[in-house]
Amino acid sequence: MASRNYEADEFHMWIGYCITAWAAVDQRLFEIFWQILACSKNHASVIYYRINSMDTRPNLVDELVETTFPKRKSGEHKPDDLITWSKLKNRTVDLLRIRSRIAHHPVRENEFGIPLGNDESFNNEWIGVTYYESRASDIEALRGKILDPETLVTGNLQDHHNTLLGVTKELHTYRVDILSKRVPALPGPRFRKNPGSNPA
Repeated sequence: MASRNYEADEFHMWIGYCITAWAAVDQRLFEIFWQILACSKNHASVIYYRINSMDTRPNLVDELVETTFPKRKSGEHKPDDLITWSKLKNRTVDLLRIRSRIAHHPVRENEFGIPLGNDESFNNEWIGVTYYESRASDIEALRGKILDPETLVTGNLQDHHNTLLGVTKELHTYRVDILSKRVPALPGPRFRKNPGSNPA
């Protein structure tokens, strides 16, 4: 039986956590989209999920949120609630850069050495520590584009996951506490009448 690679397991586990957390962010964006359109959930889902690019969805929702506020005259400042939304939307878009890297960059095994001691008793022996990272492929790196951070290790994935949990909560809070005061609440299920029944 092959031995388990716990370092690899942990790294890929956090990749899975991040992907799952992004699904929750997408769900919250859909709820805002649906509430503003005030249509059936089926109709909203057809439109929203017809957009395959995750990068496009926050910008689409952003345009809809803007329509719930009165048009501003030239030089007029944004309302505080719209500023709050803009900051939240921008954070979401910024985080998409990390999501794209998680989804498309290959995972590599790497190693660094730790000295066994700081004197001559260990004959300058080192022990190798294996870790895993996600980084641009050699071909993509030829673009010369600088990434920050250059590689994603387990700690980066943990931080990204925790940030996504916070964004998910903020999107929900914005819809419930702010957006619901500007547009109707989410519509309930719509039932089709029996074709043979008499109109009410």
